[in-house]
Amino acid sequence: MTLDDLPRDSTWITIQASVDTEIIEQIDRDVKRTHPDMHFFSGDSTVAKSNQEALKNILIVFAKLNPGIRYVQGMNEILAPLFYVFKNDPSEENAVSAEADTFFCFVELLSGFRDNFVQQLDNSVVGIRATITRLSQLLKEHDEELWRHLEITTKVRS
Repeated sequence: MTLDDLPRDSTWITIQASVDTEIIEQIDRDVKRTHPDMHFFSGDSTVAKSNQEALKNILIVFAKLNPGIRYVQGMNEILAPLFYVFKNDPSEENAVSAEADTFFCFVELLSGFRDNFVQQLDNSVVGIRATITRLSQLLKEHDEELWRHLEITTKVRS
């Protein structure tokens, strides 16, 4: 089942319509590039298209429910292994709930580092810059040669 198969007054349709078109297009592009080496996610088969649609649904709802974060490129790569595991559950009864179970686990997983995706928190003690600074300090302590190489070649300063 896809969003096109749902009645126009469906909750899914309402949620999708209220998310920016730009975000939906980015999610669509990224989902189509998810694990191109796996038939489970890529190609024109009904299974691959259905799996891509499930990933898109999850990411769109997540973006809508988390307006401070919305969608960040790469979330599809975090989501895909979760969905793969749930969808391939040996119990057909469990596999049917793969989309809902994946959404729940994805939300829980991201809740641990959600602040890294909130642009307004970039310069705070919980934002991505603070996280990169801590990572840089750890790297400097444990592998100063690699740290120095990255500092010079990437010109990323913490």
